[in-house]
Amino acid sequence: MVSISINFKNLLKRKYYTLCMPKFRFILTKKNFKNKYNILDIGCGGESPLQTKIVFPYSRYIGIDRDFKYHNSQKSIDIIDKKIKHDLNDSVDILEKKIGNEKFDIVIFNHTIEHTIKGLEILNTIIPKIKSNGCVYIEFPSTKSLSLPSMRGTLNFCDDKTHLRVYSIRELANNLLVNQCSIIKAGKRFNTFSIILIPFRIVRCILFKKSPAGIFWDITGFADFIFAYKL
Repeated sequence: MVSISINFKNLLKRKYYTLCMPKFRFILTKKNFKNKYNILDIGCGGESPLQTKIVFPYSRYIGIDRDFKYHNSQKSIDIIDKKIKHDLNDSVDILEKKIGNEKFDIVIFNHTIEHTIKGLEILNTIIPKIKSNGCVYIEFPSTKSLSLPSMRGTLNFCDDKTHLRVYSIRELANNLLVNQCSIIKAGKRFNTFSIILIPFRIVRCILFKKSPAGIFWDITGFADFIFAYKL
């Protein structure tokens, strides 16, 4: 298992990620960062491997993606304990074989499900592999995102041409319930800390020429989420 150093800098990063990233804030209400977990991240771009290992430094990180270089540094790629290369629009049966007998304490499906038409099938395959009292966090563009203005970095659902399907809280929640999960919380993503940071994030985007759309996700209602645990 690839480990990550526990130092003051990473402790500050953990605090920051917990405050500004809902997936970690919710998961940490059920899981202790000091414990060792088997974590599955379905679609792990945007430095998610490194961020997750900083929040859960003693855990084993398994990533599913068709391209592990997508918005990931080499450090983030190297820290993945097990890579499962798979396009989520390919056969779900093949994905199940690649996962094998793995069982998971934490499953993260963060802004990935909208890139496949097989999201419900994938959940039907993954959820039985979640351990009892394990948890799953799913975040995805809301129906409202179809009506938001276009912006570089995706503020309108159709800004990203790889977005294939609009999912609803109701259909995903029903899928989780059928698969013996209990919904802890679901609704519109609204992160107060991220909203407070908007002026600073705008300056950062200007200075480093980054895409600005993500700055406005929380105040526009761009995303919905579901957080559940396995019975």
